[in-house]
Amino acid sequence: MKNSKRYYVLSSELVNDIKNLKNMIESSEDIAIFTHSNADPDAITSSYALWKLIKQLNPQSRCKVVLHEGMSRVSKNVINTLGLDINIFTEKLDIKPSIIIIVDTASSTQLGNAINHLNDKCIIIDHHTVGDLVNRCELAIVIPTSKATSELITYIYDILNVDMSSDVATALLTGIMFDSRHLSLADKDLMYVILFLLEKGASLQKSKRALHREMDISEKIARIKASLRATVFRYNDLLIALTCVGAHEASAANAMIELGYDAV
Repeated sequence: MKNSKRYYVLSSELVNDIKNLKNMIESSEDIAIFTHSNADPDAITSSYALWKLIKQLNPQSRCKVVLHEGMSRVSKNVINTLGLDINIFTEKLDIKPSIIIIVDTASSTQLGNAINHLNDKCIIIDHHTVGDLVNRCELAIVIPTSKATSELITYIYDILNVDMSSDVATALLTGIMFDSRHLSLADKDLMYVILFLLEKGASLQKSKRALHREMDISEKIARIKASLRATVFRYNDLLIALTCVGAHEASAANAMIELGYDAV
């Protein structure tokens, strides 16, 4: 990536798709970016960075990131901590887009009510296992081996040689940190992407702050209840916990895993 030398390999077909994406963006007046319901940080940061890229390639275009069913609490913290422009996000589609770009979403069920707005010119950019949306899109930029959609957006910036500001680099790093579980899932390609983003001015400290959140009292109680109510089974060297809570199930399960259980 540095000095025009790339340390990753994309197929020639994928590179051509990225160039076709550029042509479609440059020839469109109205563009909408869709992502999945309850958008997580990777969905938010990749959409934000894509919006910035679109405005560089086609400054006159009207473009919005449409969050039909809102975003997660962590995503709100990401936007506030990184100071992302909240005005590019909307919950209602108030334009008739020439193209719709679907980000970080593999299945039509993840789009919620947004599925009703899809038109003939759809593009998908995603890192998940291929789902049914690929068959509805004119162009698909999908790499299931990537750890985050923010990683794919980084490739797109690099292939198209589009300037990346430090705030975009930090946003993309934050999305990658979230989806890679703070780099615990990182491979060689992703580490080169991280280096590229750091060279563009990304702040690891800001990314960590953006993903940090304080637990409210109800979440703390749910975690404690999960531990107190646990029934423990042992299978060979595995410890399995069976418990029950009425809220914050994922957080409670993570707390149990951190305590030492192998499965909850």
